[in-house]
Amino acid sequence: MASSCFSFQVISVKKTSSSPNKSSDLRNSLSTTVLKVFGKKILRIPMELNVSRTLKDTSSKMLDAFVDSVFKFVDQPYLPSQSNFAPVEEIGHNVMIENIKGQIPTDFPMGVYIRNGANPLFGGLKSAISLFGQSSHCWLEGEGMLHALYFIKDSQECWTVLYNNRYVETETFIQEKSKNKPSILPVLEGNALAVFAAYFLNLLRFGKPYKYISNTNIFEHSGKLYSIAENHLPQVIDVNTLETISPIWDVDGAWKRPFTAHPKKAPGTGELVIIGVDVIKPFFVLGVISADGKKLLHEVDLKFKRNTICHEIGITEKYNIIMDCPLTVDINRLMKGGQMLKYDKEDYAKIGVMPRYGAAESVRWFEVEPHCLFHIFNCYEHGDEVVVRGCRALESIVPGPDFGHDKTEWFSRGFQFNGLSELTANSNMEYGYFFTRAYEWRLNMITGEVKERYLTGTSFSMEFPVINEKYTGIRNKYGYTQVVDSVASSNSGLGKFSMLAKLYFEKQATRPKKGQIDPGEFIKVEYHKFEKGNFCSGATFVSKQKQQDEDDGWILCFVHNEETNVSQVHIIDAKNFEAEPVAKITLPQRVPMDSSPLMAYFASHCNGLYASPSYDGYCILNPSTRESIPLPRAHSSVKFSPLSVAIGFDPSRSKYKVVVIYRQRAIDDQSDLSHTEEEIPVDCHVITLGTSSWGTISSKPIIRACLDHRHPTTVNGTLYWTTAGGKDIISFDLKNEQFGIILQPKKFSVSFCRLVEYDGRLCMFCRDEADPNIFDVYNLWILQEHGWVKQHTFALYK
Repeated sequence: MASSCFSFQVISVKKTSSSPNKSSDLRNSLSTTVLKVFGKKILRIPMELNVSRTLKDTSSKMLDAFVDSVFKFVDQPYLPSQSNFAPVEEIGHNVMIENIKGQIPTDFPMGVYIRNGANPLFGGLKSAISLFGQSSHCWLEGEGMLHALYFIKDSQECWTVLYNNRYVETETFIQEKSKNKPSILPVLEGNALAVFAAYFLNLLRFGKPYKYISNTNIFEHSGKLYSIAENHLPQVIDVNTLETISPIWDVDGAWKRPFTAHPKKAPGTGELVIIGVDVIKPFFVLGVISADGKKLLHEVDLKFKRNTICHEIGITEKYNIIMDCPLTVDINRLMKGGQMLKYDKEDYAKIGVMPRYGAAESVRWFEVEPHCLFHIFNCYEHGDEVVVRGCRALESIVPGPDFGHDKTEWFSRGFQFNGLSELTANSNMEYGYFFTRAYEWRLNMITGEVKERYLTGTSFSMEFPVINEKYTGIRNKYGYTQVVDSVASSNSGLGKFSMLAKLYFEKQATRPKKGQIDPGEFIKVEYHKFEKGNFCSGATFVSKQKQQDEDDGWILCFVHNEETNVSQVHIIDAKNFEAEPVAKITLPQRVPMDSSPLMAYFASHCNGLYASPSYDGYCILNPSTRESIPLPRAHSSVKFSPLSVAIGFDPSRSKYKVVVIYRQRAIDDQSDLSHTEEEIPVDCHVITLGTSSWGTISSKPIIRACLDHRHPTTVNGTLYWTTAGGKDIISFDLKNEQFGIILQPKKFSVSFCRLVEYDGRLCMFCRDEADPNIFDVYNLWILQEHGWVKQHTFALYK
């Protein structure tokens, strides 16, 4: 969850009958005047000042000296139970992982698992104390740090796993790091006068009113990787080194607002749907970015009457889904002595359904029960209805208690879930108000009717939902969440997650659970429990290479053992969810809680070299030397998106070549192409390593199903791909640069099929149609001059 550029709060100063000290007198006498005068002027000041212009009238050294003499930075201490929320040291280079318990599956995809989370500079979160009062960082803050696990497999099916971490270098990170001490004053919460003083002094000294933290999410678009938090624009990240390539991405200057923490790719087109909220009108703006990331195709002010904090946008095949909940930022409320950021449980909530390129007037609004929602499972169209599923609560975990009073106690009470029932969980509660449940809204686009229901009961609170991303915007059956440990969270005052949950959206619970009034209304849920004292973060779903079912894949998550202070990454079979992890990977150092993850995939390898997507196209990786060589950018029409990249060796010229196949974007990534007979339009390019430009391949492959693009195989100077569920093998002769088609053996099972090299020939290793109750039978077929020959058969007991 992201901290927003608006989420700072103030404490109004109340006069008391006791005689205050001199500093209190000063704060009391100036507080009202500052709020009324400076508060109105703050709306007219640009979010970023021209520092060079300001410094013509104000000496930078004098301002620094003033802050150093008047303000004192103090640490916000971590409780013993909060030890894994404390920051860690930056490594900045790849470290080989040696300790792996279990086995990484052979059909696990090569790629990089990256998470983003807060890692405050200079030892932790700070408060700034001065004669103006105190302003403080909120638990949401802290500079972003990326943690990456690289999964690399050689031709012998042996895995190499590397770990790296690195700070996201925003503009304010660079400015403060150069001073080598805490310098940017906190503005999220504190006394009114202290907050305004910090705000203006930050503007004068740094040209920015607050830190750009970039600690919330990591996402990919058009082959580039971005880090983001809601209080600024994204940063461009090099996937191979985690270095910050560019401190901002503003779509070539077209987007001039903050950027949503959870943008969504539109099904079929690959366009990126974003939102930006601000403290002044326009409060809420929606945008659509082209699939190549170069143009802002659509921008519209939705004419909100209040500044709603919308942490995540939803999409379907045709619509944008907008969650308008009563968590708002209000300057007028601040001027009257209230909180700038506040959740009002008595205020209204709405869900908007908007055509992808619609205007403000095109939004169809549905009034729903008041609630707080930060994260969405998925949205999709079903007949006349639009279905929205998310994690719903009756209270907001941000910004905290009124004016920051008794924060530890307030958070502790919020996580005390014991004794909740269907009756108490839906009423005003003194305890357990952070309880979050899976929820469903069905919005009828014809009648305007709204149907709402809980999907899970009152046994467990769950948050941070994920799904198989191939199903974003279309109907899906499964969702996954992290499950809150009530006791551990209440003791620490911060959220801890001791289980994972798998939700079966289309299956009812099979037996009643204690405390449920109508168990028939609740869906089936499975739980994966961690060992005592272990807590997870950053869960994500990774698909199998030849996925047949939606849940064919694994859940990856970071797990920290608080007794040993050791962090691991667990790989959990999504189809065997309650079982032990198939692999536990011990990391070289602790990884703090609080994260958002991403799994990006490497595409191809040959003789120890890997072809990988990079921030500006493609690059060649050599894990043995840890070198990365960028390739010239391949130019293809914006109507095409990358389908496969492959590297192979041409023995006739002793040269390596890289081939990229693009497919037409009109083909919906979410549709089932396994059995289509229609030809997929493609575009193809090739480059010889050591040359400076790509060539266009005139002969195009005939593709009627998705390529198994993560594992093309090279045999004697020819690349081979299988097709998902199809009967064709696509070949590419590296010498002549020509595509061809080879028919697969007639008797084989699509549930498991792998192309391999054996004795210098192309072979197919696949499951046979034997009795599945007793044996798993595999055949090895070898391609001879006259056709396929079944060479070996292996019968394995299950």
